[in-house]
Amino acid sequence: MMVMAENLFSEFHSSHRSDWEKQMVQEIKQPLSELRNCNPLYPHECLPYFSHEEYDQLRFAELRNSQRKDTGWLNMPAIEIKNIAGKTRKINEKLNAGAQAILLKTENNPVEEIENILINIDKKDVPVFISSEQDPEALFEAFQSAHLSLKGGIANDPLANWMRCAKGFDQNLSGLAQLCSSTNNIPGFYPIMIDGHVYHEAGVTPEQELAMVLASFVFYLDKLTDSGLSPLASNNIFFSLSIGTDYLSEIAKLRALRMLHSRILEAYHCQKSEIPHPFIHTETSRLYYSATTEHTNIIRATSEAMSAVTGGSNALTIHPFDYGNDFSERIAMNISSVIAYESGIGQIADPASGSYFLDNRSQMMAEMAWNLFLEIENQGGIIDSFKNGFVQNLANTSWSAKVNAMREVYVMVGVNRYNTFSKNNVEVTTKKKVADGLLTSRNLSSSWYSN
Repeated sequence: MMVMAENLFSEFHSSHRSDWEKQMVQEIKQPLSELRNCNPLYPHECLPYFSHEEYDQLRFAELRNSQRKDTGWLNMPAIEIKNIAGKTRKINEKLNAGAQAILLKTENNPVEEIENILINIDKKDVPVFISSEQDPEALFEAFQSAHLSLKGGIANDPLANWMRCAKGFDQNLSGLAQLCSSTNNIPGFYPIMIDGHVYHEAGVTPEQELAMVLASFVFYLDKLTDSGLSPLASNNIFFSLSIGTDYLSEIAKLRALRMLHSRILEAYHCQKSEIPHPFIHTETSRLYYSATTEHTNIIRATSEAMSAVTGGSNALTIHPFDYGNDFSERIAMNISSVIAYESGIGQIADPASGSYFLDNRSQMMAEMAWNLFLEIENQGGIIDSFKNGFVQNLANTSWSAKVNAMREVYVMVGVNRYNTFSKNNVEVTTKKKVADGLLTSRNLSSSWYSN
């Protein structure tokens, strides 16, 4: 049998990169040098094709070893709480319709109102993340009073709020170390969030976003260690990132983040075997939602969701395609459910592993982000880099490149190509009037029509 197998496969010659390149030239009828190497919105240099000849097992060992070993993700819809009327009923309805976790977005609601909502959640073992600027210790007490299973966390990043709105953050940092000490032995509860949305929605590239997120992570890690906690207290921190429309780059972004998270903790002298895998929450990007053809956002959200879960997201929030009605909210939640139960991705750990292109793209993105992160640290860290305008300049330059790409080559269906107008425009982030020097939340569609 062995001889037959060898004879059979001896008829197939091993292929080399040059063979595939010749075939590609025949197919596309133009030199490979004329191919565009990347999405115009992300001006990185990346070959359109990789083979086993560029794949060095040792080179990718750090990347592979840092990825998730478990499977699946939490379907986590967001519920905004402007007033508490009917909110508990809405939460319970979503939990019965496929939601596996809840993200509560509050608008300065008193802790007592938040506690009342938590108390009336039927499923006590469901993870709940609360987006609130209230005192984190008081919010944790609300979790305890509601007799929940203490899964979830506090989705608030004082540093990001300072960059976005110039809100002071020192007072919000004072109790975080004590809270982390109290929750350190509660697996699955995260009192600190690293907010990547503030950078993404300002228009940065994925590499820049990663570098800034890492610098924010180091800022909080320094605060914890300066208070006497071990660097392993990083298991109290979770990341929340937006996922854009560049399908492969967004997969690579999440995989690169896990690798660099591990690299940073090693720099704090943590043993590799002790380093926890980071919990990464992802949201579909409001930067790319169309303000005039809302139904195209369903396709964008699906593509972004696929990137998120293929890249290893632990929890996924899909924004409704037009906000404000139960139908679009149900569609958003069902996208995650369909991917989870019908694609098979949820049954595989690190689905992107083994792809020559994705492993190379992840590694390249990680190294580019790491170099920029070191540049930020050399300037004194994320605080000083923001104060001197370095962060804002990167964001503004990258944003201008995105808008220019839409004028020249990039197609955004329903915006700069095949556009129709809807009477009920989607509620998305737009250019806001903000004080000079802050990071503004932007939207490509709205910016296109305002130009």
